[in-house]
Amino acid sequence: MNLFLSKYKIAFITGMVVVIIVGFAYWLWARNRVSTDDAYVDGHVFIITPRTSGYVSQVHIDDNKFVKKDQPLVSLDSTDYEVALAQAEAQLSDSRSTLAC
Repeated sequence: MNLFLSKYKIAFITGMVVVIIVGFAYWLWARNRVSTDDAYVDGHVFIITPRTSGYVSQVHIDDNKFVKKDQPLVSLDSTDYEVALAQAEAQLSDSRSTLAC
Protein backbone atom coordinates (compact mmCIF):
# COMPACT_ATOMS: atom_id res chain seq x y z
CA MET A 1 0.00 0.00 0.00
CA ASN A 2 2.80 2.40 0.85
CA LEU A 3 4.52 1.63 -2.47
CA PHE A 4 1.30 2.43 -4.36
CA LEU A 5 0.99 5.83 -2.67
CA SER A 6 4.57 6.72 -3.36
CA LYS A 7 4.16 5.77 -7.07
CA TYR A 8 0.93 7.79 -7.14
CA LYS A 9 2.64 10.79 -5.55
CA ILE A 10 5.58 10.57 -7.98
CA ALA A 11 3.21 10.32 -10.95
CA PHE A 12 1.13 13.24 -9.65
CA ILE A 13 4.15 15.44 -9.01
CA THR A 14 5.63 14.54 -12.40
CA GLY A 15 2.33 15.34 -14.09
CA MET A 16 2.09 18.69 -12.31
CA VAL A 17 5.67 19.57 -13.29
CA VAL A 18 4.89 18.70 -16.92
CA VAL A 19 1.69 20.80 -16.83
CA ILE A 20 3.58 23.74 -15.32
CA ILE A 21 6.38 23.48 -17.91
CA VAL A 22 3.91 23.21 -20.81
CA GLY A 23 1.85 26.10 -19.41
CA PHE A 24 4.93 28.28 -19.03
CA ALA A 25 6.12 27.40 -22.55
CA TYR A 26 2.67 28.30 -23.93
CA TRP A 27 2.70 31.58 -22.03
CA LEU A 28 6.14 32.43 -23.46
CA TRP A 29 4.87 31.68 -26.98
CA ALA A 30 1.49 33.41 -26.65
CA ARG A 31 2.44 36.57 -24.75
CA ASN A 32 3.50 38.41 -27.92
CA ARG A 33 0.66 37.19 -30.13
CA VAL A 34 -2.44 39.26 -30.66
CA SER A 35 -5.53 37.60 -32.04
CA THR A 36 -9.11 38.74 -32.25
CA ASP A 37 -12.24 37.93 -34.17
CA ASP A 38 -13.69 41.42 -33.70
CA ALA A 39 -10.88 43.73 -34.77
CA TYR A 40 -11.23 47.39 -35.69
CA VAL A 41 -8.87 50.29 -36.10
CA ASP A 42 -9.23 53.22 -33.77
CA GLY A 43 -7.30 56.15 -35.13
CA HIS A 44 -7.49 59.71 -36.32
CA VAL A 45 -9.27 59.76 -39.67
CA PHE A 46 -9.53 63.00 -41.60
CA ILE A 47 -11.66 63.59 -44.64
CA ILE A 48 -9.80 65.16 -47.55
CA THR A 49 -11.92 67.25 -49.88
CA PRO A 50 -10.53 68.37 -53.22
CA ARG A 51 -10.66 71.93 -54.46
CA THR A 52 -10.96 70.68 -58.04
CA SER A 53 -12.07 67.45 -59.60
CA GLY A 54 -10.05 65.27 -61.93
CA TYR A 55 -8.39 61.93 -62.46
CA VAL A 56 -5.46 61.04 -60.22
CA SER A 57 -2.28 60.46 -62.21
CA GLN A 58 0.18 59.97 -59.35
CA VAL A 59 0.02 59.36 -55.58
CA HIS A 60 2.87 60.97 -53.60
CA ILE A 61 2.31 59.30 -50.22
CA ASP A 62 2.28 55.79 -48.75
CA ASP A 63 -0.26 54.23 -46.42
CA ASN A 64 0.04 55.06 -42.72
CA LYS A 65 2.72 57.74 -43.19
CA PHE A 66 2.74 61.18 -41.63
CA VAL A 67 2.16 64.13 -43.95
CA LYS A 68 3.19 67.71 -43.44
CA LYS A 69 1.21 70.85 -44.06
CA ASP A 70 1.07 71.84 -47.76
CA GLN A 71 2.64 68.52 -48.82
CA PRO A 72 1.09 67.38 -52.12
CA LEU A 73 -0.79 64.11 -51.72
CA VAL A 74 -1.72 63.40 -55.35
CA SER A 75 -1.15 64.80 -58.84
CA LEU A 76 -4.14 65.25 -61.10
CA ASP A 77 -4.18 64.56 -64.82
CA SER A 78 -3.95 67.96 -66.50
CA THR A 79 -5.40 66.93 -69.89
CA ASP A 80 -8.94 68.11 -69.07
CA TYR A 81 -7.64 71.47 -67.87
CA GLU A 82 -5.43 71.96 -70.93
CA VAL A 83 -8.42 71.28 -73.22
CA ALA A 84 -10.58 73.72 -71.26
CA LEU A 85 -7.81 76.35 -71.46
CA ALA A 86 -7.48 75.87 -75.22
CA GLN A 87 -11.26 76.23 -75.65
CA ALA A 88 -11.30 79.38 -73.52
CA GLU A 89 -8.40 80.88 -75.50
CA ALA A 90 -10.18 80.05 -78.76
CA GLN A 91 -13.38 81.72 -77.54
CA LEU A 92 -11.37 84.75 -76.40
CA SER A 93 -9.68 84.99 -79.78
CA ASP A 94 -13.04 84.63 -81.54
CA SER A 95 -14.57 87.34 -79.32
CA ARG A 96 -11.64 89.69 -79.98
CA SER A 97 -11.90 89.17 -83.74
CA THR A 98 -15.64 89.84 -83.58
CA LEU A 99 -15.07 93.08 -81.64
CA ALA A 100 -12.31 94.20 -84.01
CA CYS A 101 -14.66 94.19 -86.99
